[in-house]
Amino acid sequence: MFTQHSHGMFFFTFHFPNSKTMKSKNNRLFVLFLSLFVIVNSISCSAQSGKKGGKKNKVQNQNAAEQKTQDSQSTDNASDNLRALAAPVSGPFKGIYVSSEWVKPVDDYVLKSPSVDGVFLRLRWDDLHKSADKFDWTFLDSELKRISDAGKKITIGVAAGSHTPEWVYASGVPALNFEEFRKQGEGKKFSVKVPVPYNQKFLDIWTGFIKSFADHLKSKPEIYNAITLVKLTGINETTIEIRLPSQKDVSNEKGKSTDAPSIWRNAGYRPKKILDAWDRITDAYKINFPDKFVSIAIIPKKAFPSLDDNGNDVPKNLARDFTEDLIEKAHEKFKDKLVVQWNSLQIKAGIPKLMAWSTKFHIPFGYQLEEADMGKPACLQNPPCDQQHLKSIFDKGIRANATFVEIFPKEVLAYPEALAYGHGLLMK
Repeated sequence: MFTQHSHGMFFFTFHFPNSKTMKSKNNRLFVLFLSLFVIVNSISCSAQSGKKGGKKNKVQNQNAAEQKTQDSQSTDNASDNLRALAAPVSGPFKGIYVSSEWVKPVDDYVLKSPSVDGVFLRLRWDDLHKSADKFDWTFLDSELKRISDAGKKITIGVAAGSHTPEWVYASGVPALNFEEFRKQGEGKKFSVKVPVPYNQKFLDIWTGFIKSFADHLKSKPEIYNAITLVKLTGINETTIEIRLPSQKDVSNEKGKSTDAPSIWRNAGYRPKKILDAWDRITDAYKINFPDKFVSIAIIPKKAFPSLDDNGNDVPKNLARDFTEDLIEKAHEKFKDKLVVQWNSLQIKAGIPKLMAWSTKFHIPFGYQLEEADMGKPACLQNPPCDQQHLKSIFDKGIRANATFVEIFPKEVLAYPEALAYGHGLLMK
């Protein structure tokens, strides 16, 4: 008879007949029956073993995944773990873009490159808005036509901050002056003057400019239709990134920074005032560019003075993530038309915070290469900044589900092979 062990294995119990009297026919039947038993028992054992093995492998896989998550504090592991959760690559702005230089025509070789999908036309407010009721669109119109005629996509942004027209200050908008360092003291010292962005007169002028800018672009439908993305600006220092002078006690052999938190405190700075100003600025973009994707170029840390809503100093390590508040407020208005951007893609820098924001708000993101990295003279001539180095940078950004990557004109000539490689990855 058959019996089944508790582990799932079948056993067969039987009585042997007297060998002398067993007939040949019965012998054959016995052997056949015994063979069937062996086969059935083997299949059962394999099935039971497979189930246990599957469970064991599942547990091992779960443990491995948990361990990988714990180890994801490193930049690349964090990228790998988050990329599956990040927003899907989407939008008409997908591709490789070349960032133009201030008030300089885009080089013909950029427009002719098959690996370049578009151009980021980088503009300064004071070059466009000459007085309260006078604008100079000459350069803008010329470049937009050249880029559009070349069949390239266009992203566009106007920097305020240090590029605020002097007549704006003369009209009564307060100006603040700072001495800061590039890269938190590792780079050059520079002087910068910016308007108080929560001043109501400034907001009146800036939001009025946004309307005039949009109206002018819309007056040329063929050009306007080529624009795939508009950069959200207005709270700036020297670039289109959303930030303000914020350094305190930063110094090197060339001197010391001003105490930015104290300067802002005396000017009535409060985080809530920035959020209110941002609310009004984003309203203006929403009203005047309702059909366009918009992006916010962020600084992951130290983008704003460390002051609380009472004007008190807050240690940097305890300051709230104010940039995330700005992203959240923009996301409330633009929803799936919002893109977040980080302008320092390089082989050494971490990117998981950007991906975390993208995942939290389910919005796509893009990068701009670190200009001081691949664009410096030494990199343009010698290793390690060679074709493979740039390919590795593209791998890093695009592997993390980047929607677009901005590079600079010099890199189009210096790294054609790597550029074609990055273009191919993005446009799959």
